[in-house]
Amino acid sequence: NDVIRVCKSTNEVMILSYYRPTLNQSGSGHFSPIGGYNSNKDLVLIMDVARFKYPPHWIPLSLLFDSINTIDIDSNKSRGYILLSKGDGIINKCNNICINGENDDDINDNIDMTAQIDSIINHSCENCR
Repeated sequence: NDVIRVCKSTNEVMILSYYRPTLNQSGSGHFSPIGGYNSNKDLVLIMDVARFKYPPHWIPLSLLFDSINTIDIDSNKSRGYILLSKGDGIINKCNNICINGENDDDINDNIDMTAQIDSIINHSCENCR
């Protein structure tokens, strides 16, 4: 199961694309990472990125599946999740600047995003220790 594997990993993070009403929340489609898994209760910790609206919350794994097993009405495509892992992306991008002469502005967004992903992967909240 990807949820269990990712929650045991120090190099991977899972980002969900899910349908909020399935979780009795307002809104529609949403993206957030998971922050943990409780195997005793079969619960997944959603680290909601809209903290002003919903703080981190635990949901049953079966409900998580129901919320990603929906169709986005705008794209007419199914929701799901993406797995992100550490890699040599920043090193390769920096080499491209130095060796291949790429413009700094062209890669700043990639470096910023990689730093944000790294902070998610390397977090150590009390629920995930």
